[in-house]
Amino acid sequence: MRNRGVGKCSLPAVVGFGVALGGGACVAPSRPPIELSARLEYPTAGPSLRLPREQRLASSDPLAFLRQCLTKCARDIRDYRCVMTKQERIDGVLSAEQEVEVAFREAPFSVDMCWTKNAGRVRRLTYVAGRLAEGGREFAWIIPSGAAGLLLAAGLKTDIHGADALRESRRAVDDFGFRKTLERVIAACERARDEPAYRLRYLGIGRLDDRECHVFERLLPYHDEGGPFPDRRLLLYIDREWLVPTASVAYADVESRELLGCYLFADVRFNLGLTDADFPLRGPRAAGAGSRLEERYAARRMRGGRGTATWQGHAARARDAASLRPGSESRPNAGARLRSAPGAAVAPPLPHGDTRNTRIHNP
Repeated sequence: MRNRGVGKCSLPAVVGFGVALGGGACVAPSRPPIELSARLEYPTAGPSLRLPREQRLASSDPLAFLRQCLTKCARDIRDYRCVMTKQERIDGVLSAEQEVEVAFREAPFSVDMCWTKNAGRVRRLTYVAGRLAEGGREFAWIIPSGAAGLLLAAGLKTDIHGADALRESRRAVDDFGFRKTLERVIAACERARDEPAYRLRYLGIGRLDDRECHVFERLLPYHDEGGPFPDRRLLLYIDREWLVPTASVAYADVESRELLGCYLFADVRFNLGLTDADFPLRGPRAAGAGSRLEERYAARRMRGGRGTATWQGHAARARDAASLRPGSESRPNAGARLRSAPGAAVAPPLPHGDTRNTRIHNP
């Protein structure tokens, strides 16, 4: 990583040092658990550090500062595009680092994700709140990766809170977004306020790539993934200009030996005027190999009967059905790589205070 100069500490893994403002006590650094953490810099501070005005509330009352960030986020941000880099531990297994192009809209709540690096079983997911709801359950439209994606080129519906979805991510898609992240962080702090193991403190100014960020450390009485608290130690990076959480790193232990999840957001472009065209939902009648099988097995999943196969299972049944039809051939569409729908053109600079079509850009 580039040398940022004296007074900046490159964060081998966002793990170590733990320098407290005004305290100077340190925790010995530990080995980096993930390569992508080299994009983060940890703040350094000494006992005599004099804080500028903008940091005083963050230092004296960090929870109040986060509430102010939430208020601003809910008021000013209508939609955005970004590139998310994430790595998660699911069922005890740490995934590979993934890169995802994301489009997000607050109302109606909409998310479109296209995996560009290390996709799991899904290469694209689109969710619009209420659009595919059935029987009190919310569904997203997905296109599987690999061979399943070729045979189910039209995609299929999946319950966003179902077992298949939970095997792909620590959180459901309807919990995505900067506002939701701030709400979760604040809610966990409020629940743990009277717990001896709880602590929330401001560490100072760090960096995500070339963006300056306010950095906070939160400790919770975490025991395991099934407990009431999401992690033991959280490092939260709030972009200094826009006051949104552009990085969060969660650990199962104070020493930061076991990573639970790391999420980085770059190339963020705000208030682009995204429309329904940016969140395409493909209905069950869309053309594509195996679409009738998808409808049938999705219906059986809804009834809770047999046929609760994974996406690979749907693809296998589609392939078997194609081979049984006389004279039939499997003609998967191996066409161009999926890309996110193009965003609106960037407008000329706007007057100070106008947030339309403004951009956080990490070169």
